Amino acid sequence: LQFFFNFRFSRIDRDSRGYESRFKQYENEIAELKARCDKITYDITRRTEENESLENCNDDLEKQISALKRQLESETLLRIDLENKNKTLREELEFNEQVHKTHIQQIKEQQTYEIMHSDGLREQYDDKLLQELQQLRAQNDQEMSLLREEIATQ
Repeated sequence: LQFFFNFRFSRIDRDSRGYESRFKQYENEIAELKARCDKITYDITRRTEENESLENCNDDLEKQISALKRQLESETLLRIDLENKNKTLREELEFNEQVHKTHIQQIKEQQTYEIMHSDGLREQYDDKLLQELQQLRAQNDQEMSLLREEIATQ
């Protein structure tokens, strides 16, 4: 009986040591799993915070994009308005240049006409002056002749 108890005890002792060894293995495995779980939990927390930060940053960037789009649209409209004003001013300048060229041409033609008319009047004046001078000379010569005859008769 003793042998039987010893045998049984030794078997129970051996089984107990095996169980103890496996228990320690399981405890080590549990500790490793707990450490991995803690690390994963920490990573999840850190990444969640990082994700929230990035979402806030993304929201800010979306707002900036929206503001920049509005600014681009405003500046595009301003550019188009300025281009239209520039085109209008260029057309107006071209029209005014054409009007001034036409006006200058008319003035030149008028001056040419006035010069020609003035030259014509001058020629008429010169002709009339020459005719008057010739008449005065003829009259003067005639009076001189009469005076000479009168003086000679005296």
